[in-house]
Amino acid sequence: MGLIILFIFGLFTISTIINCICCKLEIKKLNNCYGKFVQINEEKMCVDISGSGNKVVVLLTGWCSPSPVLEMAPLREWLKDEYMVITIEYYGYGLSDITKKERTIENITEEIHCVLQSLGYSRYTFMAHSISGVYGLYYANQYPEEVEAFVGIDTSVPKQNEYMNTQKLNLKSAYISIFEKNIGILRIASKISSRLIVDDVKGFIRSKEDTKLLIMLYLNKWFNKTVINEQQNSIENFKKCKYLKFPKEIPVLFFLSSKECEKLKQWYILHEEIITDKKRSKIVILEGSHFLHYYYSLEIINIFKKWIEHPLEQCHQPKNTKISNELLKKISKNT
Repeated sequence: MGLIILFIFGLFTISTIINCICCKLEIKKLNNCYGKFVQINEEKMCVDISGSGNKVVVLLTGWCSPSPVLEMAPLREWLKDEYMVITIEYYGYGLSDITKKERTIENITEEIHCVLQSLGYSRYTFMAHSISGVYGLYYANQYPEEVEAFVGIDTSVPKQNEYMNTQKLNLKSAYISIFEKNIGILRIASKISSRLIVDDVKGFIRSKEDTKLLIMLYLNKWFNKTVINEQQNSIENFKKCKYLKFPKEIPVLFFLSSKECEKLKQWYILHEEIITDKKRSKIVILEGSHFLHYYYSLEIINIFKKWIEHPLEQCHQPKNTKISNELLKKISKNT
């Protein structure tokens, strides 16, 4: 038994050393491999600017994305024929600098605003996933004259912590992933199959170069101290906008995951109650898990384009989406 434990320990030691050497060699390859950089104070934030048109859509990713630019690429590709698309990588994300500045909601939203101002954009629509929904809500109340509309892809809401401790779950998962990354388990998995690390996106084929780059970002920059600090601040950040709603002049389009609605019966209600403009705003439920943009990027953009032009028209579910009658009854009953 002792020999087996010693053998396993030896394997982990070797894989840790190899992983450390590989990371030192790879980190140089990540310099300036996409996007442009905006300097705020003494630190740089990476942004991607794609497309054309007078209307601007700003893409904001969920917590701990290794590369918002690469993760949100399907949405960007379907938007850029008609819109100017800006993808922002927060500090600690993708190619942006790591910062020691506390990840409070005030600092994060101020940084977003500084980036957009420096790029010369004063009117835009936010399209946000997960935790960025809370940042978008706070931002819309700080700068209501700049936000034209808000689109949420199964976004977080301020009061969700009253029903589930997402911070505890997220940090536990993060520390496990950090351990797996540091001892080389993720690197071994990436050699077996890229699909063990990088999720497929329905209707979108990621290039081999982008896949390799995304894997390198997972192995080198994922779950750094800045990202962990953001999650450690999440409960306080949510409290700071607990009673906020979107300003009445800002229409909202929410896409909600059917699985999240089933998991938390208040999920639909918590989103509905932060909408002020009930006439122009919509909530669409899509069958699937939290990362809806992996499965419905084209459908999301098609619905968005129709809605943003004619917000008073009824917004229907995509034809290929089947929402159970039981779920619809539960939502109707709760509302």
